[in-house]
Amino acid sequence: MGRTIALFIILSFGALAIAPTFAQDQPGQRRGQGFGGGRGPGFGQGRAMRHHAANQDQADKTQQPTYPAIANYGGVVQLPAAAQQPRAGTQLLVDLTSGSDADKLNAGLEQVARFVNLYAGGGAEPADVRIAVVFHGDATLAVLNPEAYAAKFQTDGNPNLKLLQQLSDSGVDLYVCGQSLISKGSAPSDVAMFVKTAVSALTTVVNLQADGYAYLPIAQATANTSPKPGAAAAKQVDNLSEDDHAHRPEIGRGMGRGLGARQGMQGDMATVHAMFDARDKIKRTIKNLPDGAEAITESDDEAIADMLKEHVPAMEDRVLGNRPLPPMTFHPIFVELIKHAEDYTLTHEETDKGMKVKYQSDDPYVVMLVQEHAKLISRFIKNGMEELHTPYQLPKSTEKAPADGLQED
Repeated sequence: MGRTIALFIILSFGALAIAPTFAQDQPGQRRGQGFGGGRGPGFGQGRAMRHHAANQDQADKTQQPTYPAIANYGGVVQLPAAAQQPRAGTQLLVDLTSGSDADKLNAGLEQVARFVNLYAGGGAEPADVRIAVVFHGDATLAVLNPEAYAAKFQTDGNPNLKLLQQLSDSGVDLYVCGQSLISKGSAPSDVAMFVKTAVSALTTVVNLQADGYAYLPIAQATANTSPKPGAAAAKQVDNLSEDDHAHRPEIGRGMGRGLGARQGMQGDMATVHAMFDARDKIKRTIKNLPDGAEAITESDDEAIADMLKEHVPAMEDRVLGNRPLPPMTFHPIFVELIKHAEDYTLTHEETDKGMKVKYQSDDPYVVMLVQEHAKLISRFIKNGMEELHTPYQLPKSTEKAPADGLQED
């Protein structure tokens, strides 16, 4: 079993309060915002099926995509009579970790352009919006200046710069993670002049969320060909609808457990967000063992219990599959656990109301780490986002805590 799984098991409550985003549903259907994923009914309210009048659907498809703010990228169709119009004063934080081939535009930037165009001309009236983009992970080097990019990738300049410049000119704030930048062999002086280098993606995301920004992760993005007038317009409208499904939650009866059934980082983070919001219904007991720690995390609410049961294997699959990981790994405990990934083991099993997880190690220092980790997750459940702003320093002592030390939250 992958030992680094322990970093992400029933621990994401303190990572970020993440706005849920969803994968595409079949035409004419919309799965509800269920909790968890895989088995049983979803939990929520409202309709799970959505039908549009045929004449309205036909009318919408005759409209041409437009580019009200960002030319040639992220085309949108104006829908002045549609529900949920863009709201003035919205603040969006785009967490961009999606990469691309070195000689191609990063497809995540086209999605950002679409966000800008939606608020500039997708509704009845333009709506003021503040958008910030944080580049890290595989997206880090997309913001290099032409010389630095060409030197690193042997290309003719940087294919992302034209769109990056347009986004900046439209008022989008662009930040790159300084830690990721340095780790990939580049420096702040290599970054395009209109992109700001931040201390880290973690501090930027936390700060902006504290300022009221809604969180939108882009961990995987695929390129869309810019639409052409005429015959291609209807296809572009379909693509816009599909993309909109990927970013707009709808409450209803889920098919399967619900949120966790959505694929990718966005689905996993949607489950994290739902659990974070319901943390007052979660009970957690931790017990120090001679060689580690045991944690039981449960809820009397069946839907939340299902989420807990789904979250563990979902994070396990993410780690074992070498897929993108949540951004809370910057916390000192997680950093140390990553360094000692081969020095402990993890087992987990379902209980009637949640999950039981056990961490074990022969190394006294690692035993201390897993015990500290168990306590940290309990604090996340108790304090919520506040815990992210609490200074933390790892204990220097490697002396193990007493065995059978039972703590309940």
